[in-house]
Amino acid sequence: MRGVARRVGSGRVERLAADLSDLADVRRLAEDVRARHDAVHLLVNNAGATFREHSVTGEGVERHVAVNHLAGFCLTTMLLDRLRAGAPSRVVNVVSATMADTRRLPVRRTPRPVRLDPAQLDDLTRLNPAAGYAQFEAYARAKLLTVMWGYRLAEQLGGSGVAVNAVHPGVAATGITADALPAAMAPLAGALRRLLLTPEEGARAVLRVATDPDLDGVTGRYFLRDEQARSPEVSYDPGLQRRLWDASAALAQGRTVA
Repeated sequence: MRGVARRVGSGRVERLAADLSDLADVRRLAEDVRARHDAVHLLVNNAGATFREHSVTGEGVERHVAVNHLAGFCLTTMLLDRLRAGAPSRVVNVVSATMADTRRLPVRRTPRPVRLDPAQLDDLTRLNPAAGYAQFEAYARAKLLTVMWGYRLAEQLGGSGVAVNAVHPGVAATGITADALPAAMAPLAGALRRLLLTPEEGARAVLRVATDPDLDGVTGRYFLRDEQARSPEVSYDPGLQRRLWDASAALAQGRTVA
């Protein structure tokens, strides 16, 4: 934050905070943005958190789903009119390639894509239940949901000048990477960090999708760092996208799904 202020001038930087696990606070954040700005040109949903223990929010939603999926969905949908007013504008969802392989140590055996039970998409409180809870898979599933609603939003906004894309920036040496390490590997954390991208290197892929003129008009895409890629096949199912959207919208608006 201070570094940005130094580069662009402190008078051009605002800091608005919210608890992204609390949808009421996310709604309050969106209203704060709306009160200050008539147009939004760029929205980067970069929230990422992972939790070793299973826990739920006040809405009864597992915390990975709340922070990594619902917070960005709620903020984006509440700012859609501002994004349209700022067109050409962009929404960038920062996701994770773990959705295509949920193994913590991806060696030898074949990749293990995250599982998604379609029956749970009508009631998001059923996602990532306590029974059989697996931290890494819960995180990957939440990021898969973000890719899915992004695809649906990109289609809805076709021709509006608002582009919606997702990007996996690479595995960077950040706090979330450390949190995702198995406890048995904690002594190796320092050595492993040296094999990962720096946070600055990880940010480059995000900044490219956010600002590169060569991507003007490109929407509804998933980028694996600098290259367009395929997300898990389930993410392209329009029926599942719609069901996820409806359930997410109900929670974001404080309603219950009938």
